[in-house]
Amino acid sequence: RLRATESRGVSLTERSTVYVGDSPRDVAAARVGGARSIAVVSGRATHAELAAAGADAVLADLADTEAVVRAIDELTLPAAHRENAG
Repeated sequence: RLRATESRGVSLTERSTVYVGDSPRDVAAARVGGARSIAVVSGRATHAELAAAGADAVLADLADTEAVVRAIDELTLPAAHRENAG
């Protein structure tokens, strides 16, 4: 996040950072880095394994762009902003 802040001139907080991965290790890496996690059932891990690892959201795949964006919004936008956007 620090490098992105420096290179892009934007503030990326823990609350506004989402790590997308397909394994329990990715979920753990997100947690260590202070990011939210979206796990995708596209690797070897099952939905249940990714959920048990603590993923904030689990998606079957990334084919539904609206679902991906919605999951990111739900994890990063304040509740009041989500209500106004929906």
